[in-house]
Amino acid sequence: GESEFRVWVQEKGIITDKRIEILHNFEYGSRGIVSTSIIPPGEEIICVPSSAYISPDGDLPEALQKSTNTLSPFMKMVVRLFYEFSRADKSDFYPYLEILPTTYDTLLFWTESELTNLQGSSIRNPIEQNNITKKQFETVAMPLVSSLGSPTFDLFKKILSILTSRGLHSTEGKGPYLLPVIDILNHDLIPNVILYQDHDTFKVKTLRKIEKNEQLFMSYGKTLSNQQLLHTYGFVIPNNPHESVHLSLSDLLSILQKQDDKEGKVQDDQKIESLKLKGVIDGPDHDFSLSKTDMLPDALMTTIHVLLMTDDEFAKYLENDHIDIDDTDKTLDVYSTLISLIDLRLSKYLPTSFSDDLKIISDMKQDHQFMWTVLILEEKRILMELKSDIVGEILNLKSQANEPKQNKEKANKNKRKNPPQNNNKGHKNSKQIKR
Repeated sequence: GESEFRVWVQEKGIITDKRIEILHNFEYGSRGIVSTSIIPPGEEIICVPSSAYISPDGDLPEALQKSTNTLSPFMKMVVRLFYEFSRADKSDFYPYLEILPTTYDTLLFWTESELTNLQGSSIRNPIEQNNITKKQFETVAMPLVSSLGSPTFDLFKKILSILTSRGLHSTEGKGPYLLPVIDILNHDLIPNVILYQDHDTFKVKTLRKIEKNEQLFMSYGKTLSNQQLLHTYGFVIPNNPHESVHLSLSDLLSILQKQDDKEGKVQDDQKIESLKLKGVIDGPDHDFSLSKTDMLPDALMTTIHVLLMTDDEFAKYLENDHIDIDDTDKTLDVYSTLISLIDLRLSKYLPTSFSDDLKIISDMKQDHQFMWTVLILEEKRILMELKSDIVGEILNLKSQANEPKQNKEKANKNKRKNPPQNNNKGHKNSKQIKR
């Protein structure tokens, strides 16, 4: 329990500041670290030596050690945790393992019916991904750990979730490591503490003045979208400024194939290959990421322009990367195609009521329904805002294109109403301008 863990922390040489509570329980079963008094900025508050954390290079029985020599650091940690869990209270890390959650909110722990609600989101085929994970357990993990009692798929899911949601890396990218106490810190977009490494020791210090009873937050990553947070850590952030949504090249191609007669034109696969060679896209399976800070990436616009090119235009593009962005008609075609792509993307979500979605979010209950609602609503907002901006651009371009025509018609109308007068009266060579 918690009291045994606190004793273990001291025995392991983990140093925690007296001004923090390392196991504070919040609503909905969440846990974090809270200050018990004011802490000035720059104060070291947690120190975890190498003897107190679990690493990929930790000791294992000789036979098990040999089987892990060629594994990735992550898979070494999987085997290490299977070993530690199999030892139960004989493990040096037993008090730590005992205070870890028994279940997680990562997608591995969602039911199939819950995963269905992610339909259309940027988290692709979560049910299929979970099935792949089960096969990995049976074909990869099980042969490695079969000697450790009776390893189960449920324990495998737990171990994977422990490592993705709690595993931390060194400044050199080594890891993942499980850092007791430090891994209790929750994530915030504006952290008030920072993790750093001093040789083999991991430390945490305050970034600013911490008020009494204030929760301490670190950053799991500066620009994590809700898709990344949910998939890796099992939570989402409403109004996440780093939210993003993907538009697929395959959807774009399907739209263009319906719109266009390919006879006499360069085939799309040649254009895709050229875009790949020029570094615009990765290949035919490319996804374009739209974020709140970059709703219309250059790669997406370039790709649409190129795919809409005639043979002559494409030949020029191959020569000098030329794209005629001043051609109003072509720009309107690009925008029209983009709107079709956005509409297709929006049609893939399950139909929901906007008012119901807002009510679920306002309740702030971090259950799975809250998570998928936040994720999908944020994605829809990006797509709908982009569509609104594009519609505005189309109206603006059409208005500009009509101005010269309107001005000419207005001038002709004025001429009919007010014919020009002959200002050279009396000049024998003057002539009345005929209408």
